[in-house]
Amino acid sequence: MSAVTNPLVAHLTRLQAQRPHYRHQVPIELNGVCANAMVDSGNLWRNVISPNLLDRLGLGPEDLRPVPGSTTISTAKAGSALRVLGETKRPLKLRLGAHGTQFITRPVVLDGLAMDFNLAGPFLQKHNIDQLHSRNCLRVQGKLIPLVAGLTGQEATSGGAYLAEDVTLAPMSVNMVRLRVPEVIGRRMSAGDGILQGSIALMTKHEVNPWIAAMVHCPEDGRMIAGLVNLNEDAVRLPAGTRYGTFEKEDPIEP
Repeated sequence: MSAVTNPLVAHLTRLQAQRPHYRHQVPIELNGVCANAMVDSGNLWRNVISPNLLDRLGLGPEDLRPVPGSTTISTAKAGSALRVLGETKRPLKLRLGAHGTQFITRPVVLDGLAMDFNLAGPFLQKHNIDQLHSRNCLRVQGKLIPLVAGLTGQEATSGGAYLAEDVTLAPMSVNMVRLRVPEVIGRRMSAGDGILQGSIALMTKHEVNPWIAAMVHCPEDGRMIAGLVNLNEDAVRLPAGTRYGTFEKEDPIEP
């Protein structure tokens, strides 16, 4: 069994303080990135992840490929659907809890998904993973993995911020660009003040610099303006829908 990485140990330790009666999320490590996955036996399709988690993996739209026949996925909420952005071109390594086995998955990315990762029923069945409700755990290869509390069903507190239109950044220039936050537009997250965190993939793959940890206000229409710096000697063209980063709501100050 391979050693568990220090970030995962820290992640698991923080989650032990949560003591609800019913738990339905499992700490995971996806390609070395820690997150929570909702164990969803009602998902009869595929493992799915959010654009937020895709960005934390250092991946972007160019790392996805289309899912034949699938452009939107209906949700449990009547009349609501999420847009399918694609599946990862390369398989990813998934670890459940502190278990040593690394499973291989090629998840689908859903625009507006309110959780990091949704673990599908067919994946659980394929790998003989059982959810033991009476013990709040998963049984994986004979070993028990404790489940933790989740925030599913509550309002999202963060969402992806994307370019609202095509932009061309002149060489060595400072630009203000228009962004859209689908979670706010779709009323899955309320408007208000928060932190705009620039995308790592945007910096590394396009060599342009977004705002980092900037305090911003996102209005009710889910659209805002942010800065983007091009220090290249050539112009950089970015299409609408390019992920700028993540907008995270600020916790309200108690009176």
